[in-house]
Amino acid sequence: MQITRISLARAMIYKANFLSQVLIEIGWSSVTLVSIELIFTNITTMVGWDKGELLFIYSIYRFSQAIYAIFFRKGIRELPSAVNLGNLDQILTKPVNSVFLIVTKYVALDRFSQIIIAFLILLYAQANHPFIWSPLNVSLYCLFCLLGAFIRFSLAFSIHLPVFWIQKLANLERLEITFFGFSRYPRKVFPPFFQAIFSFFLPVLFTAAIPAEILTSRTPLYWTVLVILVTLVLFIFSLKFFNFALRHYSSASS
Repeated sequence: MQITRISLARAMIYKANFLSQVLIEIGWSSVTLVSIELIFTNITTMVGWDKGELLFIYSIYRFSQAIYAIFFRKGIRELPSAVNLGNLDQILTKPVNSVFLIVTKYVALDRFSQIIIAFLILLYAQANHPFIWSPLNVSLYCLFCLLGAFIRFSLAFSIHLPVFWIQKLANLERLEITFFGFSRYPRKVFPPFFQAIFSFFLPVLFTAAIPAEILTSRTPLYWTVLVILVTLVLFIFSLKFFNFALRHYSSASS
């Protein structure tokens, strides 16, 4: 609660920054929506997905991105500077899990607009392709958005950990954004080789594309278990990788 109050106070102090973030999110979402509209100007389906279903994938992507951005993104972005400047020492000496402190240091309330945008995209998808919202589907949709956020956290956190060995690492976040951007599209858009890469080697498609397949009955319901397992494996791997990286950390006091 204290972190939330501090984050809210920070957001209110920098009102112009808060508004600019909202406008940027609206702008990026508008670009994607216009692109989808242009794609479906002369076609009715793309690899078997109509416009509403493609928007459905995008809504899951935006919800998982919003959860990640609000709770995890800022802490992960500051990890390289914390390592290089020795600020990580302050975290490691506290009697609380270090990963928890790193990623929950900030609550980015200025990113809350992403939740609203994602909800509006979902409504737009529903208007173009009415989906059946049974209690099971609503529960699965919420679960997939949460799991997608943790998949993104695990991969983004792991991508930043080489900073323990390589001091100057730039554009790590751009790399992460590029990879996760692929999850906005159906799996069949990609050639079979890249489908395998983005599903099982770098499983970004598990954040949105594959959950959308499950919810639209293109993929069996039992794949939900696979989504959960992938999330757990990636999360555990990121924690193990962090503990391994700490062995190569030279603190500011050493």
